[in-house]
Amino acid sequence: MDVDVVRRAAAAIVWEPDFAEVVRTDAFTLVKYPMWLQQHCQAHRLTSRSPADDVIDAALAQACSWSRDTVWFCGLSSATPNPSLEPRLLERGGHVAETLSVLALDLREGVPDVPVPDDVSTEPVTTPDLVKAWDAVSDEAFENETPNDEDPDVRARACQEEYDQGRGGVFVTVLDGRPAASGGMTFYPDDRLVLLWGGSSTKAARGRGAYRANLLARLRRAHELGYAHAVVKGRVTTSAPILTRVGFVDLGQERVVALDVQASSSPST
Repeated sequence: MDVDVVRRAAAAIVWEPDFAEVVRTDAFTLVKYPMWLQQHCQAHRLTSRSPADDVIDAALAQACSWSRDTVWFCGLSSATPNPSLEPRLLERGGHVAETLSVLALDLREGVPDVPVPDDVSTEPVTTPDLVKAWDAVSDEAFENETPNDEDPDVRARACQEEYDQGRGGVFVTVLDGRPAASGGMTFYPDDRLVLLWGGSSTKAARGRGAYRANLLARLRRAHELGYAHAVVKGRVTTSAPILTRVGFVDLGQERVVALDVQASSSPST
């Protein structure tokens, strides 16, 4: 596995759904998500070597124009081109909201032997009921509040189409007759890479193999379609240890720094 290639590919990936507004500049990519997502305004691809305050101020100004009160600066690490950016964010009142491990798995030799209990079942989201199950799991895990005004039939058809066309998909795992875990995947054919995202389980299901079952289903799907590598960014305190135990290689950590727009409207001295 070419670690540098995989790392660069992973760093370039940003979730830009149709319902999000996106602004791209030479300094960052800023994504405006719905307010029901906890991290509803995110800055990615922080590749500029311009003065840190200039980058921060430009991102905050755009967020303010969107009526967003916080910006989450994502993907900060020792490899960030401007090493002063993260310290400056913290000096201006930001805090580390999340620490993630960037993890990769070589799928060219097959899928790892992941132990999964017999009493769980996993299937792709293709029906309204499975859409609702996905929402129930992810809302609990990520403290979101998915709105109920989106037609689950429409979302189910979109998930079905994405799965059938080999562009990605979402899986739900059921334990004891209840939704227990969920996780999505998006394929990037040019890099032969699959990004795993949103992997989570309910509190009641933790430690019972539901997360592993969901992970295994997604890895099998990627391998069947001929993808070479799976990449995921896992929380260091929850999913990352599970992923390393099943064979994922840790490529290093990234941090997400949250900065309040009003508190940092002008640089401190």
